[in-house]
Amino acid sequence: KEAQLEETKAELSAQIEEKKQELTAKETELSETKEVLTAKAEATAQQLAETTTQLEQKEEELTAKAAELTTQLEETRTTLAATETVKDELTAQLEETKVEATAQLEAKTQELSAKEAELSQTKEEMTAQLGDKEQELTAKATELSAQLEEKSTALAAKEAQLEETKAELSAQIEEKKQELTAKETELSETKEVLTAK
Repeated sequence: KEAQLEETKAELSAQIEEKKQELTAKETELSETKEVLTAKAEATAQQLAETTTQLEQKEEELTAKAAELTTQLEETRTTLAATETVKDELTAQLEETKVEATAQLEAKTQELSAKEAELSQTKEEMTAQLGDKEQELTAKATELSAQLEEKSTALAAKEAQLEETKAELSAQIEEKKQELTAKETELSETKEVLTAK
């Protein structure tokens, strides 16, 4: 009887050691998985930051270009206004050459108007490009944010799963310890009875 109980005790001890090893392996797996997912999350966050920086830089460039075109447009308007002034002066001073001067002035006005229209169209095109680029980079930033959130959720789920496994193994170890204690108690009682006999 003592030999049988000792054998049972040894088996339970071996089972407890095996569960402890399984628990250690699960804890190592949890740590490694957490490190991998954390590294991926950090890489995604870095990529998101770089994309945001690119968006800001592109926006600054296009804003500067738009400001430059606006300045050119204002200069053209100023030139046109100056030309109108010249027109008035020529009309006052050279009434005899009014037809010729008017024709020259009209040609210059049309040229400047065409230039103004061209600059205005270029400004609109640059503004449209800025809007398109902003939408593209904003969509990319949104996508990267979603990926980051997805990886964080996966990490949390994996951690929860491994914690649950850890708790189950701990419960099994505790159960085996209780069984071992019960067997030891039974062995002690049996030994006492046999000794008394």
